[in-house]
Amino acid sequence: MKDLLQVSADMSQRVTGFLIPLQTTRRIDLDSLEAILDSAKSASELLKECEQVPKALMKDLRILSKALRAEAPHFGDNASILQKAADRLDYLFDLILWSESPMDMKPGVPRFV
Repeated sequence: MKDLLQVSADMSQRVTGFLIPLQTTRRIDLDSLEAILDSAKSASELLKECEQVPKALMKDLRILSKALRAEAPHFGDNASILQKAADRLDYLFDLILWSESPMDMKPGVPRFV
C-alpha cells in the first residue's frame, strides 16, 4: 500500500508539473510526459491485486488525458504527440479498471476474461 500511495502522490505532482507549462507557456516537456506514462504503467501493475482504486490517482489520469486532448489542436505539428499520450493514458486507465496491466497483454494471444 505504501508503494501505491507514493505512486499516487508522485503522479499528482508530475501531472501538475507537466500541465502548468503546457497550458501557460505552450511547452511540451517530453521527459515529464514519459515519466507520467511510466508512473501510470507502474500504478497498473500495483493495482492489479487491489479491490479498491485510489480516486485521486484515477482523477489525475483522467484530467491529464482530457487536458491533452483539449490542448492538442493548439500545438500544430506536435498535436499528434499529445493525442498519442492521451490514448496511452486512456488505455492504462482502462487496464487499471479491469485489474490488468500492459504486461498482461501479449500480441497474437487472445484474451480470456
